[in-house]
Amino acid sequence: FRSSSDLEFKYKGLYELAVGLENAAKGDKKLKEESIPFHLAIITEAPKTNPIVPKSLWALSHLLFTIGDHTPALDHLSNIIKNHADSEYIDDAIYLSGRIYEESTSIRNLNRAQKYYQLFLKNADKSFFTNSIYTSFVKKRLELLENWIQFLKL
Repeated sequence: FRSSSDLEFKYKGLYELAVGLENAAKGDKKLKEESIPFHLAIITEAPKTNPIVPKSLWALSHLLFTIGDHTPALDHLSNIIKNHADSEYIDDAIYLSGRIYEESTSIRNLNRAQKYYQLFLKNADKSFFTNSIYTSFVKKRLELLENWIQFLKL
């Protein structure tokens, strides 16, 4: 790979391969896991400014979430939140982080879930949040969490 267009083609190809493997796997966890190295190659090799990086981070995070690997999913979601806050995946990353902390049996932390949901709503007027599919869910979950946290303090 010599030119930037060759590298661009390489990263797009790796992404399509990863997503193709994941889609072909359907419910087979082992087959889904075969797509992970392709996403990691993109994340580690592509320039951080390349728009395929947050796209691959989101795909990998979502994949890890669906197969139950919540801690690594949170690591990649955190990468989106910290380094790609202007990407179209920022609302997805904040929402899923809150959901993992709310629902995961291994790393449940209702206070952290609450903080992510509050962060989501705090950004509600920003471009990728205004029409987010998660907004009504986040509002409901945050209200329930706040009531639950208050109840636990009694």
